[in-house]
Amino acid sequence: MNYKEIRDRIRDLGFVTDSEIESIDEAGTLIPNAINNAISEINRTICPLIGKYEFVQDGTETDLLYYDMEELTKVGNVVKFLELAEPPVMYGTGVYKRFSQYEVERDKIVIIDGSIAGNFRIFYRKQHSQFDENTLDGVECELPLKCHDLIPLLASYYIWQDDDVSKAAVYYNMYLDEKANFVNEIKPKFKIMGGGI
Repeated sequence: MNYKEIRDRIRDLGFVTDSEIESIDEAGTLIPNAINNAISEINRTICPLIGKYEFVQDGTETDLLYYDMEELTKVGNVVKFLELAEPPVMYGTGVYKRFSQYEVERDKIVIIDGSIAGNFRIFYRKQHSQFDENTLDGVECELPLKCHDLIPLLASYYIWQDDDVSKAAVYYNMYLDEKANFVNEIKPKFKIMGGGI
């Protein structure tokens, strides 16, 4: 779902009079902030946006190596790293295993012995790119497609919570119902990995 489609769904949910429909485009930061808050909540609680960082160690280092995920995953000056999602993975020809010989410092720095050679992959929960009033209509929401229908409902709640509490409550209840359906449909279809080296 792109930015325009999200705004259109919000409009169709709650801006019922002609003047309210016009106000959605004149709302300044209200609409994009509500969308950002909704995406952040969904990302944090039920449908995470996962990033990955890959690196190679040649095994020639004699000391520990420190990988600051917050710094390594920045886009420009924007921090994208929220938290580690899984233990690191060691991969290569004929190898794809959970790597257990690591430590984490301050919830963001992965520490691995530099004498261990291999290709490594670290999965992390990632912050979405923020929408604002200048965002182009075609910019896509980064969350997985399966949870896009939740965004307009929760954003509508944020939009109306100060001006129309009963309307906000309706949208929040609709969001909770959809969220419950979404969570009930998620069944572990496979185990990502087991064991370790």
